[in-house]
Amino acid sequence: MRMDFHKFSNYSECPRKYKWRDERKPVFPPKNSYYAVAGELVQKFFEEYSNSWKKEGRSFSIQDIKNVMRCYWEHLLLKNFVDWNDFSSKLNEMGLFTECCEIIKKNLDILDVYEGTRSEVKIEIKLRTGDTLVGVLDFINKSGKEASIWDGKNSNKIGKYVDEKQLLFYALLFKFHYGVLPKELAFLYFKHTKLVPIPFTEKDIDDTWMLFILVMTAIKNDKEFKPTPCAKACRLCDYLNQCPEGQEDMDSRKRGPKVYSCEEHFTEFNEDGVFTIKIGDLKQ
Repeated sequence: MRMDFHKFSNYSECPRKYKWRDERKPVFPPKNSYYAVAGELVQKFFEEYSNSWKKEGRSFSIQDIKNVMRCYWEHLLLKNFVDWNDFSSKLNEMGLFTECCEIIKKNLDILDVYEGTRSEVKIEIKLRTGDTLVGVLDFINKSGKEASIWDGKNSNKIGKYVDEKQLLFYALLFKFHYGVLPKELAFLYFKHTKLVPIPFTEKDIDDTWMLFILVMTAIKNDKEFKPTPCAKACRLCDYLNQCPEGQEDMDSRKRGPKVYSCEEHFTEFNEDGVFTIKIGDLKQ
């Protein structure tokens, strides 16, 4: 088995999502990749910048950035589906491209931390079981004998849609490969020009390893890959429109909270918890 963080995350959220993605089941209707192409464009620039352009001493104006990234942008639009008329697509094609280039320029001007940095570093660890752990690290920054691992994010909000276990898994791979732990783990938020470190200990890395062993064992023994619908698993799932259980779960949430009657009060259950309101004798 080849195991990476995304397989671990998918199975942990929903075994069916893991199975369908592993089988490369076609997504229908195709998902709007508006935010994905934006993130990939910014990430691609800093991959090239870290691995070659920085070492060559190249500097970039906003027009230079547009010139070098235009072809890659067109490539992204050809291989991804973007619905420019969808409510979530806030800018048109040129507007989004320009915004991405401005984000890149802002990072170069304010947060040029790419000295000694390599990008898209692939680490594979062959286990005695015959399984393989695989990870592609967005950035490794080396200063002397110490190293930092950063994962690039193009999120609008700091801390949203990130999972610290991703960085912990990369630290695990780094430890297996180099025999030492990295000095720092951090998310690099391009839109905020900010590195946000996460605290970690060696025990956190060991606990992550135990989690991966459990999930890998579960995958090997799973014969049915039943869905486990919930808000986290379903809300952004590519396969929601093809999954009756996921649709039923999301529809039930849209119907609102359930209200139950009793003699002196009623209790309202919602996604945030349970609370009670004194209101007298009510019927549902």
